Amino acid sequence: KQQNFLLVTHKFPDHDAIGSLLSMAQMLKIQGHNVTCWVPDFDRREFGWMPGNELVTDHSILRIEPSASDFVGGNGTYNFVISLDASNFDRIPQNQQLVSLLKSVPLINIDHHMDNSHYGAYNYVVDLSSVGELLFQLFLSWGWEVDASVSTCLYAAICSDTGRFLFDNTTGSTLIAAGALINRGADRHLVSRKIYESKSQA
Repeated sequence: KQQNFLLVTHKFPDHDAIGSLLSMAQMLKIQGHNVTCWVPDFDRREFGWMPGNELVTDHSILRIEPSASDFVGGNGTYNFVISLDASNFDRIPQNQQLVSLLKSVPLINIDHHMDNSHYGAYNYVVDLSSVGELLFQLFLSWGWEVDASVSTCLYAAICSDTGRFLFDNTTGSTLIAAGALINRGADRHLVSRKIYESKSQA
């Protein structure tokens, strides 16, 4: 059954937040669902290169009961809210606008921070390098085919949160996931150039 999803993440988002959000959005759309990615402080100069970035709305206010124009090819109320990479509800910049919606719509909280406050109706919190690595495991367990665009987003999420695989949160499973994403078409050169080389030249 087709469902309407609202995806959110934490304030001042990083590449794990946006890469995870965009990968989830693309995968849900492939499954036939309608998706709105609501990131009020989305920086298109920093994240505009990532596949699926056109799915993000950065409006400060979003209608809680969306019209057809709020979706790409859909309409009606939201069925689920998914929060990605936000360790607590206060970290979501539009949290106060979500309060009324969450009285009737369940929030799915997906995160890798062990200090997560489990604020969702459903909480999936796993101690991994990144939400990107977590989502890759989830997608595979659900039997979802991860294409090159999604792989690039997930690779960016993992690469960023591990400091190019130099931080202590990098494990064997992290490297296996990164290799599997490259084999699926993740553009590791684009990721490196956009996240690291662009900053060093600024």
